[in-house]
Amino acid sequence: VLGDLAKNAADRQARPKGNDVECHGCATMRKAPHYSRNPKRAKVPGALTHADFKTGTHTGYAGQTVALVLLDDATDVCRVFPLASKDKAAKALREYHGWMRSYGYEMQRLKTDNEPVLTGGEFERTVNELGIRPERP
Repeated sequence: VLGDLAKNAADRQARPKGNDVECHGCATMRKAPHYSRNPKRAKVPGALTHADFKTGTHTGYAGQTVALVLLDDATDVCRVFPLASKDKAAKALREYHGWMRSYGYEMQRLKTDNEPVLTGGEFERTVNELGIRPERP
């Protein structure tokens, strides 16, 4: 699955850039066009992953109150990890890292906001242990 998405991402990167390129939906709609992919985006799966928390309004069956959202920049693949608390994020990152490796891709950079849980403690140690370079605003 991830390999197919990587191929699709590479195909999108190979398309000509500029104001004359638009997605199919935009070409058929009357609204102003939404131009495809920013050329600064990652070209290889795992090169850049975005991480953030999403807090829900309901509690999950196992007591989950928050979710860690991990988004691969090259493929737009999004994995959501429901968590009982934010301090469980390191375990979710390890699971995501293993999942990426199972498809033959290495996580290189992880972009987060300045959420205290994502900038220190166990999560930061896990990022360093896995050899991922953290990026922050």
